[in-house]
Amino acid sequence: SGILNMGLFLRAGAIFVVGLTGLQESESMEPGLTVKLVMTVMILMVLAYTALGGMVSVVITDYLQFVVLSFGLIAACLWAGYEVGWINLVETVETIHGDKGFNPLHQAADGTSPFGPDYVGWMLLVGLVSCAVWQTAVMRALAAESVEVVRRLYIWSSIGFVIRFVIPQFLGICALVYLWQNEATRDLFFDTEGNLLGNDPEMRELNMYAMPVFLSQLLPIGVIGLIGAGMMAAFMSTHDTYLLCWSSVLTEDVINPIVGGRLSQRARLMITRVLLFVIAAFLLVWSMWYKLGQDLWDYMAVTGAIYFIGAFAVLGVGLYWRRASAAGAYIALCTGAGAILGLGAIQRAFGIDGFLVKHHITSAHILLSITGLAVAGMIVGSLMFPDRNQTAEPLSKE
Repeated sequence: SGILNMGLFLRAGAIFVVGLTGLQESESMEPGLTVKLVMTVMILMVLAYTALGGMVSVVITDYLQFVVLSFGLIAACLWAGYEVGWINLVETVETIHGDKGFNPLHQAADGTSPFGPDYVGWMLLVGLVSCAVWQTAVMRALAAESVEVVRRLYIWSSIGFVIRFVIPQFLGICALVYLWQNEATRDLFFDTEGNLLGNDPEMRELNMYAMPVFLSQLLPIGVIGLIGAGMMAAFMSTHDTYLLCWSSVLTEDVINPIVGGRLSQRARLMITRVLLFVIAAFLLVWSMWYKLGQDLWDYMAVTGAIYFIGAFAVLGVGLYWRRASAAGAYIALCTGAGAILGLGAIQRAFGIDGFLVKHHITSAHILLSITGLAVAGMIVGSLMFPDRNQTAEPLSKE
């Protein structure tokens, strides 16, 4: 789940670099080769210092990228807001999207709106579990020296989480308005009737070019450099954390237990470094050849849900119901893996994409249903297969 979740980070980062810098492909190059070359260079850079520096390099680069990216994004937002204009921003969004441009609960009469109460509920669940059970976040918490440090970590980082979501979305809205009003770029992203070309499942990737192209057109050269440096730092720090996390999980929770926990510290470090390269190679191949067919954010939510839906059921029921059992936990985790049905590629492979579109069934509907099934599976499984050492007395507060 985690490796699939970061499977398209590499491609998204390369698209941002190409869009921001204006890198062009020559006539002799195959389409998309520039993005593939940028992806290769970026993953090699990440591998170099992650394999050599480990957690220390991850912590240092995370801190530095936060500082650089903060100044870059603040400068970009101020400049974009000034150039586009607030009134113009509101009026253009209303022209393009109507009510759904302002109300996430808006649901079209024909059920074609991508938002609505179901989607908002799904996003709230994603936001909760991303900080509570997602391994890359939990890894940082478990590395803290005390519970008090963890509390402070989550309190202060919650501010960063909000900013991390709001600022890129604001820049995305500015990009929508700018590209709509600029004749030189409008034909690249909109059809003759004013509809976004990226709404077509076959052209979803086009949407990822919008913000970097907008920034390259609007910002002065110095600010473009600052944004580019910040985004590169963010890209690298995200990849180093994920690569180190998933390679460590495989080493400590899969390989070492299989051999009875007899691996030495040196052997575990060596296996972790080897897995870094194996996972990186998979990411490079996956990013080059996987056909998205849906919004990148939805892809990330679905692939993450393969793990965290089951983990959410296990954590919630396990903490607040004393009769929860190991068998119920396994059932919940296996049920949660059904979230893979939310992937567009899986839907096309099984030929159910047309049925889902016809009946207005979205990925949010599928994933919320599977969440309910996972919780039910945890409860029913625990009742049918209780733990042998289970007692009727609740655990003490201590």
